Amino acid sequence: MYSEFRSFRHDFRNHLLCLRSLLAENEVQRACEYMDEIECMSHSRKKTFDTGNIIIDALLNDKSEKAAQVQTQITFSGYSPTVGITSADLCTVFANAIDNAIEACAKDKSSAEKQIEIRSDFQQGFYQLRITNPVFEQVEIRNGNQIRTSKEDAALHGFGVANIVWTAQRYGGDAVLTADNGLFALEVSLWLKQEA
Repeated sequence: MYSEFRSFRHDFRNHLLCLRSLLAENEVQRACEYMDEIECMSHSRKKTFDTGNIIIDALLNDKSEKAAQVQTQITFSGYSPTVGITSADLCTVFANAIDNAIEACAKDKSSAEKQIEIRSDFQQGFYQLRITNPVFEQVEIRNGNQIRTSKEDAALHGFGVANIVWTAQRYGGDAVLTADNGLFALEVSLWLKQEA
């Protein structure tokens, strides 16, 4: 998957050059057709996720490509909700959690393959999400859901986890973080809102 991503990225620069040329010549229709062709090519190379939620599928496809750059594979099991939580809130939880997991995996400078595992399930209105990834430095967790950022300018970072916790709490749930034996886990639980 990593090799396929690098291959596509290499060609993508050339595709951008062609698109710029078409647009410079005001060939807008041809540029649009060319973009459709590129999109078909990228979809054929992407790992396709089927979570039951088209927005989360698109997000996971994108994050999977980013993870591949640091020799990391994203796996998903279960289903994502399509009702009871807004798409924006679901995206906030998934995107922040996966971005943090990819960042943690990037700290491993070896060529070892790594895995971000996502388990998503819901029953009778209760939604549970568990995301695990390896960690390569000590993680300081406070109060079960606060993490001390390792970035130099701490005042400008650390909002991802806070946004996950805040989102879960707005749905009557919570987020819990653990880091044991080189494995970091984020567990989010929340109640899906009933449709009016």
